[in-house]
Amino acid sequence: TATTEIYTLSLHDALPIYLGRALQHHLKSLQLWEQVKNVATRAASTYAIGQLYALQRNFARAIEFYQKALELDQSITDDLRASEGGQARDLGGLGGAHLAQGQPDVALGEYEKSLLLREHTQDEVGVMWTLLHMGVLHTSQHRPDEAEKAFERSLALAESRYDQDTISTILALRGQLELDEGKVDAALASAARAAELAVSIEHFDTVAYARVVTGRAHQKAERAAEARAAYEDAISALGKVPLGPAAETFFDNRRAPYLAMVDLLAGQGNL
Repeated sequence: TATTEIYTLSLHDALPIYLGRALQHHLKSLQLWEQVKNVATRAASTYAIGQLYALQRNFARAIEFYQKALELDQSITDDLRASEGGQARDLGGLGGAHLAQGQPDVALGEYEKSLLLREHTQDEVGVMWTLLHMGVLHTSQHRPDEAEKAFERSLALAESRYDQDTISTILALRGQLELDEGKVDAALASAARAAELAVSIEHFDTVAYARVVTGRAHQKAERAAEARAAYEDAISALGKVPLGPAAETFFDNRRAPYLAMVDLLAGQGNL
């Protein structure tokens, strides 16, 4: 309804205010942590500030704080595990920010260093998510073989942990990769499974993304009715996604279902 749309837009406009307040809180906290001798805690607080800048899409400032956190973690000499774990986290943040800034080669190097550290500390969850981010990077650079390998390794870890959230995320992203390669049936299968899992855990951002992939696959196969139904499902799912930084960062393009529907209707001459 129009009322719902106005309310949604108002929340969207308010979000930067909430992020700004959170950022100020973290900056004040950091001033206090700088008086504490626990370097790992200072590094974690510094990294958190970088995360808030990243959520505001101020990646230059995010990189500044991720780098500061990395230097702090590298300076830790009395707790190797804490040092390596912190460095892995910081390098992951740097990789994401550099990728967002259009520096994929720099980002890949940081992800690779992060992965080595996570493997060394036997951080399975960290390995799983780092591989997932690497798959996204390779997909963006049109390297399907490398992307598929990263997704498969990440998926194997997610399945061993029965992690439905991560499984559905990987399947949705893999579905888009398969569609980009012209593998329509494979893309439909991956997207269908992703949507089914995501619905069961109410991760509607993943549902919306997977249904867009489904619609594009049907559109590519010239099945307009099925494509439209999938896009309508995506738009419906999107309406259930909570606004704000809690929403899935891989699937934060809120315009995708609408643009896909417009493309379909334009192709049919219905605009």
